[in-house]
Amino acid sequence: RLPPNLSILATMNTSDQNVFTLDNAFQCRFDMELVRNEFEKGDVDGFKDASVKAQHDAVIEGTDCTWGDFWEKMNEKIVSLNRGLASTEDKRLGPWFVSSVACDSSEAPNVSRKIPAKTFAEKVLKYLWDDAFKFKRPQVFADGLSSLEQVVKKFEEAPVGNLEKLKAIFKEF
Repeated sequence: RLPPNLSILATMNTSDQNVFTLDNAFQCRFDMELVRNEFEKGDVDGFKDASVKAQHDAVIEGTDCTWGDFWEKMNEKIVSLNRGLASTEDKRLGPWFVSSVACDSSEAPNVSRKIPAKTFAEKVLKYLWDDAFKFKRPQVFADGLSSLEQVVKKFEEAPVGNLEKLKAIFKEF
C-alpha cells in the first residue's frame, strides 16, 4: 500500500524514442503537467526571484551576450529550422541548460554571474551541433566548420568581447 500523501514527481522528454511505449503508458495512467520552457515570471524585475534573474542576465564568458538573449535567439532558430520534425519543442534549450556561476567568490545577491566559456563550448555548442541542428548545420554554423572540434576551437580562438566569439561560429548572430 502507498500512503495517500505520497507524490511521485518525474520528468519526461518526448524526443527519447526508446521509451515511447512507456511514455504513452504513463500518460494514460497519471496526471501530466506541461512545464513551460521559460524563465519564471514574477516581481523581481519581471522574474520569479533573484536567482532566475541572475541566470537570465548571466553573460556568456568572453562575449557581451547574456544567457537569456542567447537562449531566446537559439530557441527561435531551433523551432523555425526544425519545423515539421517530431519533438521540435524538446530540442530547445532550457533556461537552466547550463548554470551560471558567480564572477567572484562571494554569493551576494547582486554579484554578477557568468556562463563559463568552457561550459558553454563543451555543453551548449556540443548540444547544438550534435542534436538541435544535426540535420541543419550548414544553415546555422559558419562556413568551413565541419566538425564540433572546429566549432569549439573557433569559439575559443575568436576575439573576446561584444559578439565576436558567437559571430565566428554562427552564420547569423
